[in-house]
Amino acid sequence: MNHGVSGRFVQTLSATDRISRRKELGLPAGKLLLLLVGSIEPRKGHDILLQAVSLLPDSLREKVHIVFLGSDKNEDRSNQRWLDYEIEKSGLHDSVTHFEYQSSELFYKLCDIFVLPSWLEGFPVVTIEAMLSGNLCIRSDAEGAREQITDGATGFIFPKGDSRSLSRILEKVICDDRLRIDISAAGQKYAMKHFTADVMAENTIAVYRKTIQS
Repeated sequence: MNHGVSGRFVQTLSATDRISRRKELGLPAGKLLLLLVGSIEPRKGHDILLQAVSLLPDSLREKVHIVFLGSDKNEDRSNQRWLDYEIEKSGLHDSVTHFEYQSSELFYKLCDIFVLPSWLEGFPVVTIEAMLSGNLCIRSDAEGAREQITDGATGFIFPKGDSRSLSRILEKVICDDRLRIDISAAGQKYAMKHFTADVMAENTIAVYRKTIQS
């Protein structure tokens, strides 16, 4: 049984509040924000997202800004140095903002596209939180991906480590506002139906009832 997510993630900010909160955090108001929530470590695939964005045509790359939310858990900060190096290597240092880990709820509401390019996962709750928040979700095909997303219908899935495939998906959804909005809405509807805490509680109770009756 998977963990349910609070329905509060569905609550949205007004357009005015969204712009205001972005400004407070130093995030550009007029760009599509790509969000990755996860600890700073190579298995999370921050470098894959950076490579994918660097492969976009200049005209599209200028339309997006990357937001990393997460911390390096190593005492020697080696993973942070790795990320700093990858950002510099990508040439995107002016298009990336990194926040130390904190409550992610506001960041989902401020961003547009959630990307999880992990090499290894279980059933990451962050994807469900992002879907409920109305983000378009793009995941690598690590564990749990196809339980959460129907590719091309409620989000997108790409092969692990394949930055070119991810870049092609990003190009498609950056260029097509209607596609991005429609799939975001479908993903949110699917998550509300299957993955909220209330739904998961009902499913758990149903399992217990069935066990007792048998």
